[in-house]
Amino acid sequence: MRPLPNVLWLPLISTLLLISGCHMRIDRRHQNNACQFLQDNPMISEALAFNNKNTAEKALTLSIIQHESNHRAHARPVKSWLIKNWVPWTYYSSARGYAQSTDATWSDFKKSQKSTRLHQSSYFDSVWFIRWYFNRHHDAIQTSPMDYHEAYFLYHDGYHGYFQKKYRRSLAMSRYASMVAKDAKRYEKQLERCKEALKWQNAWYRP
Repeated sequence: MRPLPNVLWLPLISTLLLISGCHMRIDRRHQNNACQFLQDNPMISEALAFNNKNTAEKALTLSIIQHESNHRAHARPVKSWLIKNWVPWTYYSSARGYAQSTDATWSDFKKSQKSTRLHQSSYFDSVWFIRWYFNRHHDAIQTSPMDYHEAYFLYHDGYHGYFQKKYRRSLAMSRYASMVAKDAKRYEKQLERCKEALKWQNAWYRP
């Protein structure tokens, strides 16, 4: 069998990486500044621009991913360790990836999109998933401007859990939702100031 010419290896490798959902390198140095963070990570900026129609949605998505996974592709909360901080033993749930989606909800997402090539370790697919989730349950929260605090409870608890108010009795969860909301509000203000610059960046960026 003759080896592939060098010129054919790059598109082949790119395709394999895309299919496998391999995660990208993310610069996390400026997470408190949404404008700088997206300038440092143009692929994330492009994913947000493609999947979200307004600044509020971008801000909420960015805050959710930051707090859920700290922008880490294979994040998964460990409940107990076989070897401390090295080999996990049990997990709190099946939630994993950038968006910390459960396997069951991710399966629903794939079925709704009629695609098996969607990966929890793909940033673009995770942003797409969050948009799909809120579009699917848009009737639960009908406030303007967007109530980020309520939106996070809806995301964390699930549609049915949200109405049962299962986790609202927890002071820790309420504080966590407040942190997500606080960051989302700050991101929204920042993104409004730099939206034209990011639009220009997205127009010229080519991975």
